[in-house]
Amino acid sequence: GRVDDVINVSGHRLSTAEIEQCVISHEDVSEAAAISIPDDITGESIVIFAVPEKNTDTVFEEQIKNYISEKIGKVARPKHVLIVNDLPKTRTGKVMRRLLKSKVQGKTLGDLSSLENPSVLEDLPTLVEKNRQK
Repeated sequence: GRVDDVINVSGHRLSTAEIEQCVISHEDVSEAAAISIPDDITGESIVIFAVPEKNTDTVFEEQIKNYISEKIGKVARPKHVLIVNDLPKTRTGKVMRRLLKSKVQGKTLGDLSSLENPSVLEDLPTLVEKNRQK
């Protein structure tokens, strides 16, 4: 896989695909994407974007965090779980993780020409930590 398909948390190499499959296997989640953000303590930390199933009222962040911890292990427990309505995708249906990563870190999004659903980006939360050092 590509380099961004592996997240390195405290020296443990974790596959984004494995983490995403785990999240999707949760009965209340229809789609998911996993990305990494820099972390002062662990090197990288995991951020999950989860799209709830249509018939689900609420998906709780803690539920997803605990679910991943149980299925994969504590090292794979995400720092953040963001519940979103949809994920940014290309016309061929591929999730654009690069955009998720840029958006979460408050960075410029860059080329959006292959993005099928640009309105999704407006709804995505930004996780710019208040005390993050440049």
